[in-house]
Amino acid sequence: MSLRQNLQDELAREADSGTNFTPEERILLSNILRLREVRVDDVMIPRADIDSVEDSVPLARLM
Repeated sequence: MSLRQNLQDELAREADSGTNFTPEERILLSNILRLREVRVDDVMIPRADIDSVEDSVPLARLM
């Protein structure tokens, strides 16, 4: 059995018993496992849509 399958089984078991993972950990792990279904095209931003600034510009000035 793969690590992925073991984790999915543990998360499913955990939903009933509530012993090993905190709710935040369960959400995080579930989201990580779902990343397999996401394509790069779904999340990438075209370079033309990206604004850049010098790394020396203070954050307060950007706001």
